[in-house]
Amino acid sequence: MLDGTLSAERLAELRAAHRGAHEKRAADRIKAVVLFATGWRAKHVTEILRADASIVRNQFKRYRQGGIATLRRVGTDASRSSCALDAEQLVS
Repeated sequence: MLDGTLSAERLAELRAAHRGAHEKRAADRIKAVVLFATGWRAKHVTEILRADASIVRNQFKRYRQGGIATLRRVGTDASRSSCALDAEQLVS
């Protein structure tokens, strides 16, 4: 079983990052970690955030391994697709 406990200092850091998050997906990842760390079961977090339980647990593991920066990242290098449009096409 994954131990979801975090220190009060780390929770405060996460809450501050959540308040400052501009991207919804990053905010949801941070929120998932905070909820999980404060005793919410992954099942309940998934009901609130509409995500799979394994995703919630994986976000917590990612946070433990790489900190808040890993939660702010959208996608991974392997899953990113390149855009075939040039700058002019993107503007129009």
